[in-house]
Amino acid sequence: MALYSVYLPSSGQMTTQEIMGRAIFIKDRFSWGAFLIPPLWLGYKRIWRWLLVYALLEGLLIAGATNIALNPALTGIISLLIAFFIGICGREWWGAALERRGFELAGIVQGGTLEDAERRFYDHYRSARPRNLVVQPFSASSSQSTREPGVIGLFPDIRGFR
Repeated sequence: MALYSVYLPSSGQMTTQEIMGRAIFIKDRFSWGAFLIPPLWLGYKRIWRWLLVYALLEGLLIAGATNIALNPALTGIISLLIAFFIGICGREWWGAALERRGFELAGIVQGGTLEDAERRFYDHYRSARPRNLVVQPFSASSSQSTREPGVIGLFPDIRGFR
């Protein structure tokens, strides 16, 4: 079973049907596309900040390889490590880019396939308010979260674990 982060657009002038039609599910896993072709993947997902950082790093690496005569094997390994890092963090960056564009993290849902996750999310969405929606991934029940806004980490309360 995989975890999916669900991002919904801000509900300005849209109906619930339009909001659901624009939902984006991001699977929590390594991104092979981001690893194999980082600049294309970053550009396609519109993650401009990290695309710029990637271009600068690769430009410095190429300049170092030609001007300082770095070992070609070393430059290849560094480039591979950069791509691996993008493959690991890329989906998280995609979610942050969506939030900057006005989407909100509506919940985290678990499913064997994307269709299972969508079905589970939409079933729960009908019975819960969108702002407080968190589908618990490790329990059979789908209860609303008791977390307060601004809490970071696994603790359900600002005062810590009880």
